[in-house]
Amino acid sequence: MRRWRRLWQWETAFAAAAISGVAQADIHLELRVSSPVVYLGDQFVVGLYAVSDHPMLNQTFSAMEVVLAWETASVQLVQLLGNGDVNLIIEGFPVTGSHGLNEVEPPQDGDGLYIAWAQPGVPAVATPSGTLVTTFLFDALVVDPAAQITILESGGSPEIDTIVFSGSIPNLSITGTLTGVAVQIRPIPCGPADLNEDGVLDFFDVQMFLQGFSDQDSISDFATPFGTFDFFDVQAYLQLFSDGCVPPTSRKLGPVALEMLYGDPFAVVLGDSHAEEFSARLWYGCKSASTYRPTS
Repeated sequence: MRRWRRLWQWETAFAAAAISGVAQADIHLELRVSSPVVYLGDQFVVGLYAVSDHPMLNQTFSAMEVVLAWETASVQLVQLLGNGDVNLIIEGFPVTGSHGLNEVEPPQDGDGLYIAWAQPGVPAVATPSGTLVTTFLFDALVVDPAAQITILESGGSPEIDTIVFSGSIPNLSITGTLTGVAVQIRPIPCGPADLNEDGVLDFFDVQMFLQGFSDQDSISDFATPFGTFDFFDVQAYLQLFSDGCVPPTSRKLGPVALEMLYGDPFAVVLGDSHAEEFSARLWYGCKSASTYRPTS
């Protein structure tokens, strides 16, 4: 790590020679997910963003060292995906010089030190809306209403700080606020009739259907013609409820289902030998047909 620090000191000095007169301000670090809700057994992606604290101006940085932490009882880091929007010369979870944070790569014990360096003489840019630095892949292990993934101010032994280095002034810390993310891990819905997605079929699902039907909400729109709420929606829902919980791996889609699934916002996914139409977002928590993929 000492050798790496000497290298980025040289890099920032090179950048400072190339860039002068740039006003300095802080760069915030944020973790973001595309959806705060995932399902038990899912893998999900967490993005690390560098955010300029100026509402209109970009800021530059040459390197960063980020202490991450997560709740291993609920989520686990699988790998560094590294498909950010910043041109980095080095990034990763180095074991050597990590102050004990990275016992392996990637770390598995609930905390880790992520490092990233921009190209020499070409500092990375943080925009006011946020620049994606990198991405991390996590597993959802158990049901949890708010599984935390955080950026710590410091960690390890001896302690090392989370820090963002200026892209124009060597060795200058421009670290702003640190913001983590909470992910809600839900149980796998037991089928399309599980409207509250709690993994069981009960009175509360029926109550939710009846309320949606009364309000003409799309959550209760199960039969064609879609947009019309009538006896056929009730009939379709009651049949689904009567079918009970069906594991996702036992559901197979026929050719009509697949055609509709990938070409229309409604999917045909009821059973192995026959099919009925209903909104794809009701199938195992999928919110749109574009996010659904058949499991068998």
